[in-house]
Amino acid sequence: MLRNINNLVVAISIVLIVILATPIQNGDAQESEPVWQPVTRLGGDQIPAMWPTVIVDNYKSVHVFWTELLDSQESSDYVIMHTMKTGQGEWTTPIDIIIRDSWPYSHPHGVILDGKIYLIWSEWSGLYFSSAPLIGSDSAANWQKKQVIAQQTGINQNAIVVDQTGTIHVIYSELAANLSGDGNIYYLTTIDGGDYWTSPLQISKVVDPKNMVCNNPDLAVDNQGGLYAAWGESRYINDGINTSWRERGVLFTRSIDMGENWEVPIDISDPNPTSTLWEAAPSIGVDTEGQVSLVWTCGENPFRCYRYSSDHGATWNPIENILNPFMSLAGWDGMVVTLNGDLHLITQLRYPENMYYSVKPRNGSWIGPTPISDNQEIAYGHYPEVTSDEERLYVVFQQSDKAGQVWYAEGWLTNSISFPLIPKATPTFSPTVSISTPRPQTSEIVNTPSPTVTISVIGNSSSTLWPLILAAIVPGIMVVTILLLKKFRNV
Repeated sequence: MLRNINNLVVAISIVLIVILATPIQNGDAQESEPVWQPVTRLGGDQIPAMWPTVIVDNYKSVHVFWTELLDSQESSDYVIMHTMKTGQGEWTTPIDIIIRDSWPYSHPHGVILDGKIYLIWSEWSGLYFSSAPLIGSDSAANWQKKQVIAQQTGINQNAIVVDQTGTIHVIYSELAANLSGDGNIYYLTTIDGGDYWTSPLQISKVVDPKNMVCNNPDLAVDNQGGLYAAWGESRYINDGINTSWRERGVLFTRSIDMGENWEVPIDISDPNPTSTLWEAAPSIGVDTEGQVSLVWTCGENPFRCYRYSSDHGATWNPIENILNPFMSLAGWDGMVVTLNGDLHLITQLRYPENMYYSVKPRNGSWIGPTPISDNQEIAYGHYPEVTSDEERLYVVFQQSDKAGQVWYAEGWLTNSISFPLIPKATPTFSPTVSISTPRPQTSEIVNTPSPTVTISVIGNSSSTLWPLILAAIVPGIMVVTILLLKKFRNV
């Protein structure tokens, strides 16, 4: 009798230990799927805006830049605008920080390094650069006088990254055809925060700029200093009936020595040079284990293709078609790889027409697409860009393919949101002086305050309470069991 009771006690104890040790999953949502907050309109109400970009700093302040036409009856020049969402969830008034020329394709992009923002953009006369301290970046007076870092005409898109050593790497495309450029992709770098830049190095191989041009470049860097670049290759087709430019190839190259040397580019898409299929607008990312991922527009209709390399871009797995039957080509997609290796994709798709989100977990299959908002004002959004930290996705895009409003979206990657990091010296924002002045907007920023999170909880409340309940009753069960054993021993 006593032996049977002992065996029963052991069995009950093992079961309780297993239950307590097993995490209870929330079946209502995938761990990798974000919770999207209401979208926010940032600018472009009075003066049409375009080419937004977003970066986030260590204080969890979100910096958004875009281009607007200079508010002047006598000028056709453009300005670069800046607004910032602080860690407390408030947006600053948008201001113009840099005046630039009449070349519309500015494409500003930036990185953060050692407490400063480093910004690049295109003008007709070349690629330009400026910087400002994080604290005070909302004042034009704190931005360094712009300097040209690549003096070539007709520079179009660009991309910028910073590696773990603090070296900044840049690539850009130069237009060709009827313009004076040669249609190639160029690379340059700085190791001292922009005081000195290397001479542009050609990394693509356009041999006939009248019938071929590179565009939509993207750049990624791994934690060992490896650089990975991809771009679309537009080709001019004249079949005797129709003439057109269309991106018909996605090219990839890499540098394993921090940009000193680059491999000969390879076409990782459909290699058929006479194909009429789309092969365009690649987005590239790399995770901490060296897996390089590419997503691009492909097919007779603009669908999406995905391909990855598990060995730092040396060899590539077969092409996969994803997100079918959704399609669209709204300029390009936004893609980012988070620290856990998940691949997050933001794209405008149809039908129904909307801004969509998809995710590929590091060791899983693609999930989605799902809309990021039910606000129909953003359904035709174009040119999305996305960045992330360990907790959130930060997305910007313009309202359509034409200049218009700039929108912002934020997705929480988990239900656990930590308090924002506050700098030791609270920044005091000075009004813009000297270089330019803030311009009033016709309507205020549509701002949805960020919630104050005081407790971090993963999953739903019931799954969180069960381990606590079990932990509370187990000691009582063990005490009762011991008393019963003593009683039987005394019988």
